[in-house]
Formats: sequence, structure tokens, C-alpha cells
Amino acid sequence: MEEEFTQRYQIINSSEELKKIPTRQSYTRPLHIVTYWRKDNDFLIEKTTLTLGKSLKQSEIEAAKLMHDAVEEHFGLTRKEIFSILLELYGGQQGYYVVDLKNRQYFYYKNYEDMIVKLEELGCKPVDY
Repeated sequence: MEEEFTQRYQIINSSEELKKIPTRQSYTRPLHIVTYWRKDNDFLIEKTTLTLGKSLKQSEIEAAKLMHDAVEEHFGLTRKEIFSILLELYGGQQGYYVVDLKNRQYFYYKNYEDMIVKLEELGCKPVDY
């Protein structure tokens, strides 16, 4: 079964542009901590903000996209495998998922606030702009 997912990239050049974007607070995290959410039977991948206030060359942007696309594979998994595991463990419930790729740990949360608590437990810190 092929799962559909959405991925968006965006370059933010100023704090004014950042304020115009309706996003939740960002959290710094190690490479192996990934968050997903499930809505309307689709798994979605957290939006990635590549930079704030730094001009990137096109090659740097493409390298960042490739790294984001391949992070699961770096830890010996595919997104399809991860989504299958999440479906098996949590029955496809709508909500938020935190995956520790390195330690093969999978967490499910019904609401965003509970997911944030787990991210902080895993050492992720809020980003102040």
C-alpha cells in the first residue's frame, strides 16, 4: 500500500516574512528525531524551514532537500516502512507522531501539546527568532 505524503520547503529571508507565515513554534532537534502527523488517512511530514536571514546558493538548497528526503534511509529505514509501523502500532489514528529513527522508537499523540512535551523530553528545544 502506497502512502501519500506532503512535503514543503520554504526559504525565509527575514523575521518579517516569518511573522506572516501561520506556523507553529519550531523546535531544534537531532537529525534522528522526525515528526509526522496523520490527517484524512494521509501521513504528512513536518514542514521544513531551511534558513532564516541567510542567503543560500541553489546547490545548498538542493543539498538540504536531499538530506531531508533521505534522513530515514540514513538510519536504514524508508518512509513506507515507518508509515507501515505506525499503522500497525497505532491503527492509523489521526494525530501526531514522533519517531526516533536511531533508537527505533515510535510515539503517538492525539494533540500537539502532548507531542511538544515528548520533543522536549528527547532534548528538542524551541527556536526563538
